[in-house]
Amino acid sequence: MVRNRFTIGALAAVCLAVCVPASAHPVPFIFIDLRLQPVALEITLVVHIFDLAHHLSIEPPERLFEPAMLAARGDDVVALLRKRLTIGADGGALSAGTWSAPEPLPDRQSMRLRARVALMQPPGRVDVSAAMFPYDPQHKTF
Repeated sequence: MVRNRFTIGALAAVCLAVCVPASAHPVPFIFIDLRLQPVALEITLVVHIFDLAHHLSIEPPERLFEPAMLAARGDDVVALLRKRLTIGADGGALSAGTWSAPEPLPDRQSMRLRARVALMQPPGRVDVSAAMFPYDPQHKTF
């Protein structure tokens, strides 16, 4: 019994001595919220900074939260996301709409952007295509 405890203890000590700390990267994501209004489609995007920083070659990603960096690269963020989000209504493409500047959400490691697309009438069908960060197979869009 004592020998078994010693063997288990020795094995645990060896395991702890050779273990390498685990490291992980954040799970990248985008949340897209579409709200259909009588004369407009309101869009909110919440985008993880990991993908934005990767695409804009900014290291470390948290630099996007710095006011000077965000002011300098905010238009690039909007252009990137606007280009990769396609929205149609009743089989036709909608205009790009009016987009807000990126709003930092440091507690979520994200940026929030809002857009508003004018509508002539409420559509019967809305189509969304969001190939946001195709380089990353782990990327999720919700």
